[in-house]
Amino acid sequence: MDVPETFREAMTQLKKLGRRNDEVGEIAKSILRLLEQARTDIEADMAQAVQARTSQRAKVQITYAVETTAAGETLAERREGGTAQPFRCPKNIYDAMVKALAATEKSLALDEIMTLVKEETGDRPADHQVRVPLRLMLHVDPALIVRHRARYRAASPSSFHADSRRLWDRLRART
Repeated sequence: MDVPETFREAMTQLKKLGRRNDEVGEIAKSILRLLEQARTDIEADMAQAVQARTSQRAKVQITYAVETTAAGETLAERREGGTAQPFRCPKNIYDAMVKALAATEKSLALDEIMTLVKEETGDRPADHQVRVPLRLMLHVDPALIVRHRARYRAASPSSFHADSRRLWDRLRART
């Protein structure tokens, strides 16, 4: 048997060995169970890292999740213990904002971001629809965006688009 060069190849070989009805097969099954549990634990830790933060003013928990509504997938920001409806940002606004921030290395004011989102989507978004993902991206660890004097830029322009997509997917997996 060849030595695997990638994790994917190793997993494929483990799955093949797990089909055997001997001691090697039992060991392979045990390793696969341990790896699956580790993956589940890591995903839970990642989701926990972005699911909640404490607001600066009211000192209440703020949670984020991707929800499916009549308008499609939306990023929802909820204030725990409150009775207000969550602030929501539709996926197309989120994607347009990510595209705008990924396309430039300079810092952008909120109005500039909103103008770029309008150019991409055809409609000017409401302020909260842009602020929700900005707040989320400021508070994930590591932060995806940097804020300086009411201007925003991608913390890592080369990986910002992919990191933002992974963040959305992690939040979607929580629901």
